[in-house]
Amino acid sequence: YYAYGASAGREWYLNPSLQFKDDSVNDADLALLTNVFERLEELLEQPEYRNFTWIGSGLQRHYGHITIARQDVNYSVPKHRSSLLYQAVCKIVNEVDPTSATLALREGEFDLKIFTKVALSEVNSATAKISGRIFNKGHGIRLIKSKMGLKLNCGKILVCGDSETDLPMLEECLICSPANVYTIWVTTNSQLQEKVLLGAMANATVREITIRPQGDDDDDEE
Repeated sequence: YYAYGASAGREWYLNPSLQFKDDSVNDADLALLTNVFERLEELLEQPEYRNFTWIGSGLQRHYGHITIARQDVNYSVPKHRSSLLYQAVCKIVNEVDPTSATLALREGEFDLKIFTKVALSEVNSATAKISGRIFNKGHGIRLIKSKMGLKLNCGKILVCGDSETDLPMLEECLICSPANVYTIWVTTNSQLQEKVLLGAMANATVREITIRPQGDDDDDEE
């Protein structure tokens, strides 16, 4: 069978009768996140910020976090405008959660993310004390493993990724079954390549495959 994961692994869907979510997010946390999202919608209606709805991921609300684009892959947004967006988002988050007890803002190259913080028990208690950590895709793997009783040490595991947020997913699988993990990454980011090869894959066998573009065959027909 197969399952659909969403919101960095905080939501899982297998079929209409079998779907579940991370229960470390409570209603109060989600209310704060909704407040931030509504204020971000208002922000992006302003002419100076409207273009951020048209690039990358735009503005997206997930279960437990929000994503807002700040740059595109062609770097067409001037740095000062991206910085102004960051400052405006910081202001909104600080006003909604002035003690930073619940929400955390993280700055990426292409987007900004606002997360609810993870409970101390990470994925299994909505009443645990907040630890300050952020739910990641590694927690998502742990969640479905726990809920479904998966034995990841049996059989092969293929992990695919293209960004740094995918690394915890790979790391979690390597902890469970380092000998059975295979991974494919699509990226031109040299720093990410190094983290995959030297960091996350430290306990696994690395096989690097270079695919030559078509037309580079040595024995092309004339």
